[in-house]
Amino acid sequence: GLGDVYKRQPLLGMMGSIQAIETLKLLANTGTSLNGRLLLVDAQSMQIREMTLKQDPACPVCHDNENS
Repeated sequence: GLGDVYKRQPLLGMMGSIQAIETLKLLANTGTSLNGRLLLVDAQSMQIREMTLKQDPACPVCHDNENS
């Protein structure tokens, strides 16, 4: 119900802030972006972890075909 939406608002605000910071870092060409990494946020335990992602050579979107 509607109560679930209100419970999620703090998490949504936190994720929106992280996305905004990532955008500003890319636009300002500063800091270390999350490019190639996945940020995992467990709001219940307040644990934040990172996972490295490898590009799929068969993916036409994420793979750099110019250097293949």
